[in-house]
Amino acid sequence: MSDSLFLVCSDLSAEMPSNGKNALLRLAAEIQRNNFQIKVVFTINKHPHIINPFPHLFGQPLSKFVGAESGADIATLVKRYNRIRYAQARLNIFGLSPLEDMSYLQGKNYVVIYPEAFSQNPLNAENVVRFYGFKPGILNDHDPEGAQYSDAEFKVASSKNLLMDKKHTLIADHILFDPFVDHIFVNENLPDWNNRQLALIYKGKNKIADKPINYKDVLFIDRDWPDRFTLSQLMPKAKYLFTYDPYTFLNVEAILCGTVPIFCDNWHVNDEEIDGGELGPIPRFTLEDYESGRVDHDFFQQQRQQLVLNLAKLQEEWPNNVSLFIDKALKKFGLTKKHFTKDNR
Repeated sequence: MSDSLFLVCSDLSAEMPSNGKNALLRLAAEIQRNNFQIKVVFTINKHPHIINPFPHLFGQPLSKFVGAESGADIATLVKRYNRIRYAQARLNIFGLSPLEDMSYLQGKNYVVIYPEAFSQNPLNAENVVRFYGFKPGILNDHDPEGAQYSDAEFKVASSKNLLMDKKHTLIADHILFDPFVDHIFVNENLPDWNNRQLALIYKGKNKIADKPINYKDVLFIDRDWPDRFTLSQLMPKAKYLFTYDPYTFLNVEAILCGTVPIFCDNWHVNDEEIDGGELGPIPRFTLEDYESGRVDHDFFQQQRQQLVLNLAKLQEEWPNNVSLFIDKALKKFGLTKKHFTKDNR
């Protein structure tokens, strides 16, 4: 039995989780493929933090779940139950195991991987990896104390543009861009762009979406609706994605579906940061471009093809990049591979 393991903290309760949350699970699965023991710690990312709240409910029938809960109406309980079932299904898809009992950690060296939106270090771990899917501190408004990151943490940035000091010098310990593309968004036989009638509006991380959109048939999408499969059916029917979140992989998924992103607000990132990442320039237009008729679909298609090529190259590099991350993190914490073995108990 190993005396060391990795822990990945993730809130799995959303029906349409962000790609950042999925990136943590993909990272966990790749760490496991490298023959390291890893467990997923369920968290609810708010203040105060809730750790490991419901793996013991996996496989329970609805009647038993409702009978054990109190203080909520039946509709709310059913929604919670469905999210638990969804979380279990997602773990099964990635082949991962939850941490069911916190006492399992006693006497073990463990490396905790927190997303940057998860403030502080509630597990009091000595070895902390902080995975930055966005700029530090911006997504911590749920915590009155704000983000409290330690200088001793191993800093992983999901893009080379996220962790820069005031002199624009990279301060991340490692760059780990997640190039995964859900196959349900890849379709070689896309509907003709000129024949599409629908447009989608997405607010995402941005809290404000108040600019009027002049388009006849629009649907608002968010992290509660629709689910990923339904979104994959809607996206190829959409001519435009009006997005208030410039830094989300949903924009890339739209591009893969031939849907033109219209950026309504850059929100905490500038054009250089958007275009200077691993994928290169992101084909898009502004709301002003749209309103003045400056959307050039031929130019969009040219940039789209280059993005597809860049994405394919990054996918080939992903396994080696994760292996390099593991080596660097263990070296920082004074651990070696021999401390870790897979343990599926």
